[in-house]
Amino acid sequence: MTSITKLAWGLKDVGDSITLSIGHLGIVSLNILSMTCIRT
Repeated sequence: MTSITKLAWGLKDVGDSITLSIGHLGIVSLNILSMTCIRT
């Protein structure tokens, strides 16, 4: 494996984890929004 390949894989992993956390945050905020809408 070249260092460029390792770097590319590392960046991909970081991108995947960022995408996952953003997706998780989005789901959580949607749940909170729907709860507050139902409550009013």
